[in-house]
Amino acid sequence: MVVPVISPLLSVVFQKLTSPILQEFAAAVGVHEELEKLRRTLLRIKSMLGDAEGRQIMDEALNSWLAALKDAAYDADDILDVFNTEVLRKQFHDNR
Repeated sequence: MVVPVISPLLSVVFQKLTSPILQEFAAAVGVHEELEKLRRTLLRIKSMLGDAEGRQIMDEALNSWLAALKDAAYDADDILDVFNTEVLRKQFHDNR
């Protein structure tokens, strides 16, 4: 089953996406609107996951979509980790 893995992963991605440090840095480098679009998309996806969980066992197409969503969530998590690392690196160098 893919859904139980996706829901917690999306929650982690959402937490990273909404961190104040990341939001401040995103505004400074001009990508705040893109992060806001990603946040809204994640909220819509999370709202659909509950329905998908009930139909997952019987629907091959849904299983494929959920597997692709899981891959995309891991990619988003990786990208946000890189972005957060750069924020911390910049803060470290600015404070030296």
